[in-house]
Amino acid sequence: MFKIGLKTFCVIGHPIGHTLSPAIHQTVYEALGMDFKYTAVHVLPENLSDFVAEVHKTECPGFNVTIPYKEAIIPFLDDVHPSATHIGAVNTVKQENGALKGFNTDVFGMMEALKRGGWTPKGKVICLGAGGAARAAVEAMNLMGVKALILFDVIQERVHNLVCDFQRQLSMDIIEGDIKTDLIRYLPEVNLLINATPVGMWPNSDRSPVSGLDRIASGATVFDLVYKPLKTRLMREAEQQGCKIISGLGMLIAQALAADEIWFNQKMPEGIFEGIQEKLRSQFEIMQD
Repeated sequence: MFKIGLKTFCVIGHPIGHTLSPAIHQTVYEALGMDFKYTAVHVLPENLSDFVAEVHKTECPGFNVTIPYKEAIIPFLDDVHPSATHIGAVNTVKQENGALKGFNTDVFGMMEALKRGGWTPKGKVICLGAGGAARAAVEAMNLMGVKALILFDVIQERVHNLVCDFQRQLSMDIIEGDIKTDLIRYLPEVNLLINATPVGMWPNSDRSPVSGLDRIASGATVFDLVYKPLKTRLMREAEQQGCKIISGLGMLIAQALAADEIWFNQKMPEGIFEGIQEKLRSQFEIMQD
């Protein structure tokens, strides 16, 4: 059913057509002279258990997890690294001696992308979304020294659940925002807005998770975890307001390299991040011509 095997890594999700992960990992394997392949696997929610069974059967060495399975995959794992348990989301799974262990490299990926983008903590942060990516964003903000974060989601219960899970573990204040009434009110106060939702992702590139972005402070940073398109509608509108923008591409590359380090138990070569980034940006330019 699923095209995986002993020397094949993959990423699972629903949908999965937007992913650039195969291009990133294949570049790594070629650079390191490794005889491995990486593919994207579309897994329907009702088939998640079947996929895990296939991983065991084929001895697939590991896989990545994207929307909407970063939380749902956890019950199927034999062990979860403390950092992933802490935030309640897994994006990387390693199979070793028949056991599946979950990790989270999204936190590192976010921090690396923000540092490379020149952002430094100052004032409040807004995070849009309360799923697995948002959980990583909350942890990243806490580790980077943010003092206050306002969390929004179209499903208020998800916001409440995330806050309840995190509130005793954080050194920063986390505020439950009502997206209908509070988002516009808080926009002028924030130094950073993170989009941790899939809104604006290809093929629905004409959408934005924020209306009324004209209220955001000029000079604030907008970090969109969506990386396809490379510049989302949210990012374009943020630029028009004088904001600095950071694409999700940098996070994607950084978390992918961290996943490879887990799978192969070795550090990635210096400069490989820049090489992959340049390659992918060139591909985007060709696709948009």
